[in-house]
Amino acid sequence: MANILLIGGSRFIGKHLLHKLAAIPDNKILVLNRGNIPNADYLPSGVDHIALDRNDQDAMAQALQGMNFDLVFDICAGTAEHCEILLNSLESAPTRHIHVSTGSVYDIYGEDPPVYSLPVDEDFPIGRIHEDEHPYMNGKRGAEKVLMEANKDAGYPVVMVRPTFVYGPDNYIYREAYFFDRISQDRPIILPNSGNGFFDMVYVDDLADLMILVSQLPADQVVGRAFNGTKGDVITGNMYAKVVGNITGKTPDVLYVDPAEILAMGWPETDFFYPYIPEGGMFQDARRIEQELQFTSQLHYAEGLKQAYAWWSEHGKRQDDFDRENLLIDYIRAKGTEDEDAAKQALQGYLQDAAQAS
Repeated sequence: MANILLIGGSRFIGKHLLHKLAAIPDNKILVLNRGNIPNADYLPSGVDHIALDRNDQDAMAQALQGMNFDLVFDICAGTAEHCEILLNSLESAPTRHIHVSTGSVYDIYGEDPPVYSLPVDEDFPIGRIHEDEHPYMNGKRGAEKVLMEANKDAGYPVVMVRPTFVYGPDNYIYREAYFFDRISQDRPIILPNSGNGFFDMVYVDDLADLMILVSQLPADQVVGRAFNGTKGDVITGNMYAKVVGNITGKTPDVLYVDPAEILAMGWPETDFFYPYIPEGGMFQDARRIEQELQFTSQLHYAEGLKQAYAWWSEHGKRQDDFDRENLLIDYIRAKGTEDEDAAKQALQGYLQDAAQAS
């Protein structure tokens, strides 16, 4: 039997992990999260739950008072402070602490990155924590720093799992739904540039299986180390559209746009429509988990996206406001014709009016 603390657990990655852990006989599980999702929507029978704000040191310490855990799974630590509060609240170190980080911690966009080749392995340098960096990257890098220093200084038994783009049922981030929304409504799928920006993904259940595996392996094999959570294969926007087309039985209508052009026209940078890498690419190395951990039970993208589509068809949130995108489609299709100037002016006018209204 394992006494388990799971922080998060109600929405996507944590929900899938929770149900896998609850299916293992004799596991005793405590879930900590904000309580924003009704327990009946995700909490398995026999699992305990405490609602709190993990940013509140006193609340966290009070909730964990008198408790000891074999395993800690932290799905949602996004800052150094999150990790500091947790470490200060645990009355004793667990046997294993599995921390969900991200491939975004790697320094692939630094001002002077070292020479490297793809895929990016776990020994690739971590980026700096700096005010010019994206807050998400800064937060995740800070969280790793706190935990790895605790490992170095006091032998704290942390294991880093760094997932790439996660997809699958329950995904609340608008990624695969971008494709599902459009092809299901017979709308064009707009891809940036030539649609050949490449990236890797990991199916949510495969990621959960990886986390459980590193919680069970001998400490000298995993503690103080990082493991990429990835399928290890590359997919492009064009490939993605074809896979979704095969799943739905519809031929995707694909249009291409230059992101720099429409951003210069006033398209909001914070609301860019395409959810993956627009050009060039990035993908993470799966060789460590495959060769050292023998982790091979991962779904092919075609099967994983089929499962994601089945869930989305029944439960997924759909986009219903396409006014701005319709003007972009008109402009793309009018390029090189006598209607190009009018279509461009219509799109620019809409963007200007929207910017003024905000």
